[in-house]
Amino acid sequence: MPPIKLPTEEELLVRPWAYIVAYTLNGPDGVYPDFFQELKDCDNWINYIPGFWIVITRLPLATLAGRLRRKIRIGDWLIVMPAKGPADGWLPRVAWEWIANNVPKEW
Repeated sequence: MPPIKLPTEEELLVRPWAYIVAYTLNGPDGVYPDFFQELKDCDNWINYIPGFWIVITRLPLATLAGRLRRKIRIGDWLIVMPAKGPADGWLPRVAWEWIANNVPKEW
């Protein structure tokens, strides 16, 4: 696979955005290290539920989704969408604190 071109400052968003990344990876364990590294390379992230991350990055949604898409296989599933709060559910307190500090409350 050719190296991924890093975005220039002009290609980055002015401010970081929160995105939900949800996926189902159907390949054998251990074949997705680049996928998970891409998520961890974001400015900030949280992952308390298998197959569900919230990431903070200045990459545009289409750029992040394209990078992740290149690291999965045919038969896997992926969705990347903006994360906006408020949120509700059942998670540890530390997760709620992270969400409160990082996900915008826009509705």
